[in-house]
Order: sequence, then C-alpha cells, then structure tokens
Amino acid sequence: MTRVDTYNHLWLKTQAAIKAIHHSTSEYDFFFKADDDTFAVLPNMRKLLATHSPKEPVMFGKLISDYCPPGFLSGGAGYVLSHESFRRIVEQGIDKHPACLTKEVDMEDVRICRCARALGIDMVEPKGRFQRPLFFHMFPKWIYGDNANSVNQIFNSPNITTSNGERLHIPYNPDQISFHYIQPAQLYIIEFLLYFLHPVGLN
Repeated sequence: MTRVDTYNHLWLKTQAAIKAIHHSTSEYDFFFKADDDTFAVLPNMRKLLATHSPKEPVMFGKLISDYCPPGFLSGGAGYVLSHESFRRIVEQGIDKHPACLTKEVDMEDVRICRCARALGIDMVEPKGRFQRPLFFHMFPKWIYGDNANSVNQIFNSPNITTSNGERLHIPYNPDQISFHYIQPAQLYIIEFLLYFLHPVGLN
C-alpha cells in the first residue's frame, strides 16, 4: 500500500487492501481485518465461523453504539467478513454506493459499517459464556478495571466446575477471540502462553 500510514488514511488503506485481494476471494470463506496491536485467538475464531455459512451477508466483531446506530464493529477488536459480505462491499459498495464514500479522512470501522448496513449486511456481536463478547476492543484488564476492586470482581465472577470437581473463577471468556491495545512484546508473550507453554500433567 502506498497510502500514508496514519489513522486519518485508514479508510482509504482499507479500501485499497480490499480491492487488492478481491481477485483471490474465491479461495476463502471469511476475511479478518484487525489492527497491528490486536491479538486474535484463531482456533476460537475458527470454532465460531464453523457454525456459519460464508454465503451469509454478515460481519462479526465487537459492537460499539456510537456513530452508526445500532452500532459499528470496532476495528481495534478486529472484525470478520463473510465471503458474501466481502463480495457486496467490493462489487456493490466501494466507488459505487453513496453510503460507501471514499473521502480521505474518515473512521474506517464506522465507514465500513455504514457501507455494509446499506448493502444489507448484518453486524453481529458473538457472545460466549456469561454473555461476554468474544471480540474485545480494549486491553484485557479493562474488563474488570485497574483498581482496588478488581480482585474482588474477579473472585466473585461466574465460575465453572473442572473435571475434578474444583471450582474455578473465570474472569474472561474461555472462547475469547480477540483483545486490543496489546504491546509488541505482549503479543509474543500471549502467543507463548497459549500455544507453547505445557504444564506437566495437563492436556
């Protein structure tokens, strides 16, 4: 991409990226767009998408109520476009539909939401256990905050029973798909903890 790497150019960069990969869309069922400080748990994402058809005109992510009622999908949390949604945005939206304006300065996630809704694409916020969103637009600690009450909130959170009958307090969703505002080093640490750390005796 030859666009200037600033927030104000993100909508133009996103359009350019979408159009650039459109020629290979037949090879894929879903498309995931996220920021470079987003951590995504791809096995959990695949689990979610396995229950949906790429022919559905739908996008998945974290709904934010501002700007685009009844909500737009946060770019920071990342969002998934089905094959049909991607096709509509490229073939019927960008440079063609008045709701899909290509102005220079715009919020990318709000703009693609307005474009998608005008094309009949649904915005869906998947939720897992305890009705917590699977896509999260902030750093993990924001779920419970960073204050003196955080420990009590975690301790009193909904819990589950292990195979051994032990009660575990789960402050996050076991099926979580994404977090945002993750620093570069933290991305690698989370990846290691998820995929490479194997406590002895645990599967």
